[in-house]
Amino acid sequence: FDTLQTDSNKSVIGQVCFSLEELTQKLGPAVLEGHLANIMEHLDMLLKEKALCQKIDSDEEEDDDEDHDEVILGSVTDLLISIIKVSGETFSNYFKDLLPALNRYTKPSRPASDKTAVMGVLAEAINCMPSYMSQHAEYILQSALTFMEEGNEGLSRNCCYTLGCICELFNDKATPFYAQILAAMGKVFACKDQEAKDNAVSAAARMVCAAPTALPLEDCVNSILTNIPLTGDYEETGAVVRFIVLFSKEKPELLANHKENILKTLCYALLPERTGESCVHYETDVVTLFKQMSADADTQTLAESIVGSFDEDEQAIIKTKFN
Repeated sequence: FDTLQTDSNKSVIGQVCFSLEELTQKLGPAVLEGHLANIMEHLDMLLKEKALCQKIDSDEEEDDDEDHDEVILGSVTDLLISIIKVSGETFSNYFKDLLPALNRYTKPSRPASDKTAVMGVLAEAINCMPSYMSQHAEYILQSALTFMEEGNEGLSRNCCYTLGCICELFNDKATPFYAQILAAMGKVFACKDQEAKDNAVSAAARMVCAAPTALPLEDCVNSILTNIPLTGDYEETGAVVRFIVLFSKEKPELLANHKENILKTLCYALLPERTGESCVHYETDVVTLFKQMSADADTQTLAESIVGSFDEDEQAIIKTKFN
């Protein structure tokens, strides 16, 4: 841990952050026990660009908007995301002290890569520390909308994810902005970056589930279902599956014209190698819905064709879960 403070080589610092990230993912919060305050102090210095490896010449004027090492920022933010995921709300005492340093990277003059990295951290903070982040939700929402005007697809991807999380967790704060959010995401739906588009689709699914009366429901549902299954950011499939399951019970008539895309998505949801852990909680609902939709002869033929389009190993997994 002392390397973060004592080493002047940026590559070494980046590797230390990467190693800590991997350890945190594999071993959980226990690996940080007794060291978290020290790590946060060093990460704060790195974010402020005042660490030993970032020292500038004494005769140069320090400027918040000066060029900085993108690799260092990426390493620091990736580590922070891992720590937030394993620590949850208990990390808020440390996170509040990091926010001023993180906010430096959201200034208009900063490059899109800076904003993308920091928006990823803020999104996970919202997801994992909702009680603490509630007070910052509206500011982050407005920042995300502003960033999306830049038209950078990577930045828009993270902004869509962030907006979806805010709509899901802080619906009362988000609803007044639904029209603006939908307008911003409409541009992402039309972009060529599949990951960005997938995050816009999953964000729309979260919005529809959270406040179906606050938006043009039929149009939104059609936009979501026309753009599934997700093929760029598979791990966002969970939000879409939750939406499909909910609406299959509450408004099935809105799903009727999209059977093929829905059946494909339900198959993807049963393949954790594709969708990660995002759909695990919905597996029983997915199997039940697939069987219900395949009950009539015409849809059964379509369902069999869809399952047959997967490779042999994936077909075996899907069929096992159906049985």
